[in-house]
Amino acid sequence: MSRRFGTENILTVQSSPVVSPGGNLLPATSGIIYSPRKIVLAAPGATATVDLAHATSGVGAPSVLTVQVPTANTTCVEFPDGLNCPKGSGVDISVSGGSVAVTLYYVQYDLNPGITKVASRAVSYNKQLQLDAQGRKGIRTPNVTALGDKT
Repeated sequence: MSRRFGTENILTVQSSPVVSPGGNLLPATSGIIYSPRKIVLAAPGATATVDLAHATSGVGAPSVLTVQVPTANTTCVEFPDGLNCPKGSGVDISVSGGSVAVTLYYVQYDLNPGITKVASRAVSYNKQLQLDAQGRKGIRTPNVTALGDKT
C-alpha cells in the first residue's frame, strides 16, 4: 500500500555552485518516487546550460529539462503536475559553460511497505531474546507524559 496523502510536503534540495560536469541532486533510493515541482537556477558569473535527468541505476537517462541560464540572472521553471521520476531513481544535473546555483522543490512518495504490528512485535521479541542471552535487561523509555502506571 502506498503512502500518498492529499496534502503534500514540499521538500527542498539546494546545491551551490554546481559546475561542469554537474552531479547528483537527489540520490537514487529504493522504493522512493521523487516528483519535482519547481527548479530555480541562478548563474552568477557566466551563461550556463543545465540538463536535468532521472538517475536510474547509475546510468544517465534522457534529459527531462534543458535550460539556458543567462549571466547574473535567475531562471525559474515550473514542472507539470504528475511529473514523477521512475521508482527508485534520483535526479542528476549536468552543467556546461559556467557555474549554477540550484534549488529544486520536490515531493517525495514512499512506496516501501509499512511495518505491521506482527512484524514489530517479532522484532521486539527477538531483541529481548538477544538481551536475555547477554544477561542484560531491556530498558523502557521514561514516561514523559506522566500518564499510566508509575511503578
